[in-house]
Amino acid sequence: MSQENPEDHSIDPSESKESQESIDFLPPLDDPEILRLIAVGRRAIVNRFVYQLHQLNVAHYTDWTPLLRTPNEGEFMRMLTKRIVIDSAE
Repeated sequence: MSQENPEDHSIDPSESKESQESIDFLPPLDDPEILRLIAVGRRAIVNRFVYQLHQLNVAHYTDWTPLLRTPNEGEFMRMLTKRIVIDSAE
């Protein structure tokens, strides 16, 4: 059985209408159990980082946003939003 490579399933921002719009689907920041991770860099580096976290069982690669362009030429980003349960004793 061959392993699927998430890097092969990256969304090209030039082909995705959603990537050209602002990110408006995020939960509010007033929730203390929300953690956002943002990976910013060249397309290959960002996708490699997401895939490595997937291999480490930190987050499934489909939990990240599609690849989005940043204002900087050649730079892309993907964001992950996770709910982290906080112990009330902390």
